[in-house]
Amino acid sequence: MIGSAASAVQCIPEIARMAAHLTVLQRTPNWVLPKNDQPYRAEKLEYFKYAPDAVEQNRARLWSEFEGFLMLSDADRYQKAVEAGLGNIALLDNSETRSRLTPAYSFGCKRVLLSSKYYQAFNRANVALVIDDIARVTLRGVVTNDGAEHVLATLVYATGFKVTLSILGRCRGPRRPTPGGRLE
Repeated sequence: MIGSAASAVQCIPEIARMAAHLTVLQRTPNWVLPKNDQPYRAEKLEYFKYAPDAVEQNRARLWSEFEGFLMLSDADRYQKAVEAGLGNIALLDNSETRSRLTPAYSFGCKRVLLSSKYYQAFNRANVALVIDDIARVTLRGVVTNDGAEHVLATLVYATGFKVTLSILGRCRGPRRPTPGGRLE
């Protein structure tokens, strides 16, 4: 797998469970917070069925919590998020892998990712992390700048996407993109 950002964070744990071996070629490590993704109990879902206002209140609460976190405007929330990220990284068994997966930039300077499975995937014996730059892709695999050829059966690109919407200035409420990519 080439990449270690949003798409890769989602794929790596699942591929690691199925593959005989998975080599992850990473350029830059990302901050990955644990994903608080507990399913609702049957009683809560039943309650939501008959209380649409409760559903809306729950959604508003979740949005407020997430939006406040994304804005990084609350120092206590920021510190708790950093601690959660470092705690997630601490789940790595191998200190060298932990070091290679620890971002060298401050929390929030790039997109923060969410996964409670990503780091644990690197504790598996069948998963290897490579941080050397890629020199070229060959018919047999990927050659890194250190001259190592990583032989593969399948190559997965998880290298990002092209942003087609330009955002200029601060958002001051609901805005829509125009066909030219600017916000109204």
